[in-house]
Amino acid sequence: MKYERVSDPLALLHARAAFNNIYYIKYKQHKKTRNEPILGGRPVDMFLVFDLINHYGGIEKVYNSRSFGIISKFIRLSPTATSAGHSLNRIYRFYLSPIERDLLEALSQVYLNFKNLKFSRTRVSKAENSTLTEVEAAVVEARLPVYDMEDTEILQPYFYKYHKDHTDLYLDVRNHLIRLWYHNVASRLEWNDVKRGIPVVFRDLASKVFEFLEIEGFINFGVLPLRRNVISVPRSSLRKKKVIVVGAGISGLVASRHLQTFGFEVLLLEGASKIGGRVESSCEIFGAPVDLGTMLITGLEQNPMAVLCKQLNIPLQVLRVTCPLFDVNGNLVSSSEDEAAEDLFNEVLERSGKEKSKSTRPDKSLQASVEEILADKNISLSTRGITTRLLSWHIANLEYGCAAPLNRVSWKHWNQDDPFEFEGEHVLVKSGFSAIVEGIFITFLNH
Repeated sequence: MKYERVSDPLALLHARAAFNNIYYIKYKQHKKTRNEPILGGRPVDMFLVFDLINHYGGIEKVYNSRSFGIISKFIRLSPTATSAGHSLNRIYRFYLSPIERDLLEALSQVYLNFKNLKFSRTRVSKAENSTLTEVEAAVVEARLPVYDMEDTEILQPYFYKYHKDHTDLYLDVRNHLIRLWYHNVASRLEWNDVKRGIPVVFRDLASKVFEFLEIEGFINFGVLPLRRNVISVPRSSLRKKKVIVVGAGISGLVASRHLQTFGFEVLLLEGASKIGGRVESSCEIFGAPVDLGTMLITGLEQNPMAVLCKQLNIPLQVLRVTCPLFDVNGNLVSSSEDEAAEDLFNEVLERSGKEKSKSTRPDKSLQASVEEILADKNISLSTRGITTRLLSWHIANLEYGCAAPLNRVSWKHWNQDDPFEFEGEHVLVKSGFSAIVEGIFITFLNH
């Protein structure tokens, strides 16, 4: 039977379970030892070693073609591990060769069962060559690294050992669970429905991963029906606990709903006469919703707001990439003038960023830095001219993004949140942001 590996996480979990049934029973009984081989300071993931070597053609082919470097990378060996290829060859021949036929037969059968299942490929970005598998796309949307553990996961006492040993087992479980929920974010993923597809030997780990993902809001967040059951959190004890949430903006509303999910009694306080915080939509001006506060979802990729809109069936309107500018006389600004002003503005910001690393003035404003650089270029915003008017527009747009005048924005820290911005298309909420707020609030009241 030809060995054809299926890289889907659920297929790999079942293949690993089949491997364990043979390796930890048949072979261990034969060798009468439970010592795991150590390489690069960590236990070797024997399933991955066997799986990958046979995926690349078997031990003889890998050995003769000197392909152990690829295997070492996949099994997370340290780059400083000496003689990794020689060691892997020795480990395979000593530990796995005696039971190779049994393992090949068992794992090939598992992969054959999964082979006919179609795992879709989904575009999560408009960039060229950005096609990801269905699993990769789901994990990216969940704001987690696909092939590594995040610090939040590593710091969990139960999961820390998987950072050191069998990391790929943890990732296969986690990525499979995330993929299942992102199939349909409008429905709650229930543990009792999930566990049936997971091999029994890994269900204890899977239940803890499921609980972690749900509590941390990586799955089952937003506007969903309350859960039918709780895995390990004692719901009876949680019912006795009360939480006060201050502020009925979108964050406060979603946090309140998430707490309700785990049985907390929530008191939501709001000082204003309306809910939604800075969200306010009005139909009085044009007869259609116009947002007077929050007005855009800037970047759909990995954005929880996109999930909320899907759950509430709220339509979105993608904005065009082009942004034509009109001068004070009503004439369209030429593309050459527009591009020249934008290049100048970006040059000023880039220079400002380089200079702030050398500055000893932590209290300096971004406006002061911009004006100093413009003065050095003999440009004053108080003078008339198309260039200064366009620069003023870019400055106003940056103030919109910072939600403050530049003279009140820290020069040193103004862009500290750039690594966390959402990518993808910018959209308008057709029915207004208030529709999102009202949808969450109604769900909260119906608890």
